[in-house]
Amino acid sequence: MDDNSTLSLLVDQIRHSFSNFPDVSLLHLPRQFNTTAHFLARGDIRLRGDAIEDSESKTSFANERLHKKPLSK
Repeated sequence: MDDNSTLSLLVDQIRHSFSNFPDVSLLHLPRQFNTTAHFLARGDIRLRGDAIEDSESKTSFANERLHKKPLSK
């Protein structure tokens, strides 16, 4: 398990890096969203393999997934 001070240092470094990008923000998401993030990442890997890039439909799909209940294990 990571030391909280090490993790805090990393988060501080990321926040500092993002300070150069005023339109970027960080938020804490509940653990239930890990499933959605994993699903989207796996989907993106498959899309890249097929050389399909359609960010508008990905965003729409992501919004739909975020508003549904998480998948049960």
